[in-house]
Amino acid sequence: TIQEAKISDQSLEINNGVTNKHISSRIAAIAAQFWSENVESMSFQDQLEISVAIYMGMMVSDKEMKHLLKKNLRNQENIESMSIRFLNMLGWLLRSLMRTDIDLDDLLTKLGQFHRNMGIKASHFKPMLDSMHETLSYYFATKYSVKVKYSMDNIFRVACNIMMAVSNSTLAEFMVEDDCLKSLKDCLKSA
Repeated sequence: TIQEAKISDQSLEINNGVTNKHISSRIAAIAAQFWSENVESMSFQDQLEISVAIYMGMMVSDKEMKHLLKKNLRNQENIESMSIRFLNMLGWLLRSLMRTDIDLDDLLTKLGQFHRNMGIKASHFKPMLDSMHETLSYYFATKYSVKVKYSMDNIFRVACNIMMAVSNSTLAEFMVEDDCLKSLKDCLKSA
């Protein structure tokens, strides 16, 4: 379990096609522990507040995302159900990274096909990632530490690469490490 996997420098034996292949088990454990101890333990109303804040942040920061979300809202889906589904999907991903009984690479590939069929492109994930970081930093000011932020960022980027069928040699535009991510990585190494 996540609690048993308490963060250590040792690699956990996890084989699901993603953990220890694209993401280290240590990174997966840091993010999964944060999620388990903070987000999953919240009431549904508090989770809904966080998820809507993430979606509102995406809509405010990116015109194309605003258009896509408005299109979904016109199709009789409300922002609450869309946003909580995103939050639940993120929780599923973090829990799945700690499992060995699934082919997570295949599941993410299929999920990506579903997203591409809806017209979602790799560039749409950057506003989501930025809004997720901003929201979680606000709601969990001390618990969303540099290590957690780096871990969540790493996981999100790798999952998006797999979902959008982006090869390692052809990284999506936002997947290229920026100065902030490099600083986070350096902080994690020195911690």
